[in-house]
Amino acid sequence: MFKLFNSKIYELENTCENLGMYSQLHKIIGKNKLIAKVSKFDDIEELKNDLEIGNLLRRNGISTPKYIGIAKGKLNGEIVDILVMEFVEDSKMLYRYSQNLSPEFMNKLFRKEIDKL
Repeated sequence: MFKLFNSKIYELENTCENLGMYSQLHKIIGKNKLIAKVSKFDDIEELKNDLEIGNLLRRNGISTPKYIGIAKGKLNGEIVDILVMEFVEDSKMLYRYSQNLSPEFMNKLFRKEIDKL
């Protein structure tokens, strides 16, 4: 069963940074150390997968910003699912990089995790 990271609804800035065709990064109002990834199609499954991949990368020593969890955000008066992440200077490069890993590299990471079990 999926559990929300926080029941609070975060206010998001309208300005954003596009991450390809499917998602955007928004700053969270009042939280300088956090940003939110929003799926353009409000796809909770995409956000869950990104959270799992982000956590997997960190467990394997790959330097990426911390993926904190999934919560609700308010964007343009609409409530949307968001992936909350720590804000790092020049983070848009890091987030884009983590989404563009080759399938071979992702398979290696998943194999390492499976071997640990």
